[in-house]
Amino acid sequence: MPSLPRLLLHLLFAFSLALAAIGAAMVARGRIGGWPAFAFFGMTAAVLADQLWPSLLRPGAVAVEDLLRRFPQTVELKAGRLRLGLSLVACAVFFGVCHSLLQRGDAGWLITLALWLGAILFGLAVPLFVVLILRGASLRLAADGFVVRHGWRSHAVPWQAAGRFSVQPVPRGLGALVVYDDARLDSRAAGDAAGPVGRRAALPDSYGLEPEDLARLLNGWRELALASAS
Repeated sequence: MPSLPRLLLHLLFAFSLALAAIGAAMVARGRIGGWPAFAFFGMTAAVLADQLWPSLLRPGAVAVEDLLRRFPQTVELKAGRLRLGLSLVACAVFFGVCHSLLQRGDAGWLITLALWLGAILFGLAVPLFVVLILRGASLRLAADGFVVRHGWRSHAVPWQAAGRFSVQPVPRGLGALVVYDDARLDSRAAGDAAGPVGRRAALPDSYGLEPEDLARLLNGWRELALASAS
């Protein structure tokens, strides 16, 4: 039986699908508000589906053992552009829905404030995902360390500074992160960076692998690198 957060995701997914179907029926009958409802709840269902079944957007993943056999050659894992594209479309749809409802001007001040915040948030997210799609996001594994590139930002971590990698569920059941300790961070930075996952650092993506497989790959690569350096 799924845990409560995952069960809640299933319920929200079914609820979003039902509301998207209602929106589609409204569109077919020419009702006002059908397109915003269909777009909003349709994209909500798509985002929830990605959370529930992430392998749908990660076809053809390479086995961890095959990647480990490439050591000490450099290996680069890239974030799936399909998933980034889904996030881009979702933000664009949510921005459009917020903007459309604001144009009507018949909501109370509290709802209007929420719509403005939503429009600003999703509006700013659209160019961010465009940059990520164009520039890409990747994880490069080498004999001396790994490099994380995320859009215009990148940082390198030597294996000697990286602690053991593990999988940490995100609060409220919204996926999971691969986390680790970075020995180069001081105690204050570590406290600030740990946040809800309780570790000093986390990878922003799983780069076409399941989080558990990515953690296994990084731990195996780290052990090989440390053994070869000793």
